[in-house]
Amino acid sequence: LAYMNQGNKSLFESEMNFDVSRDKRDSRRERGDRDRNQRKNSRDHKDKKGREKRKNTAISDADMESYRIDIGHDDGVKPGNIVGAIANEAKLPSRLIGPIKIHQDHSTVELPDDLSPKQLHTIRTARVCQRSLGLEVV
Repeated sequence: LAYMNQGNKSLFESEMNFDVSRDKRDSRRERGDRDRNQRKNSRDHKDKKGREKRKNTAISDADMESYRIDIGHDDGVKPGNIVGAIANEAKLPSRLIGPIKIHQDHSTVELPDDLSPKQLHTIRTARVCQRSLGLEVV
């Protein structure tokens, strides 16, 4: 099949004549002088689609409180599961959810200290991996 496909052409690279000359590469259009800093600065405030980038609106550590939740590695939980449950159930933007540490039988998460009692109750009773979060202040 290879012979039928190649015909009289060689199958070995060493028998082929490659003409790699500098002239072909040098004939490319010159890019001209560009200032890398100028190019970088022109994109600082825009994303790939040309939209203005969002500024980091996450709240500071001083405005956060640590909570313990009753699910951990033993339950097969991942940080995305916890963020999804809290953000969806409490109607809380995910950028306001702080660091999550998953331990064997529990996890800790930092949440804004100004959550309403209704939001706290909703998070406490939310279910992840078929278990309720059981949110408690640390």
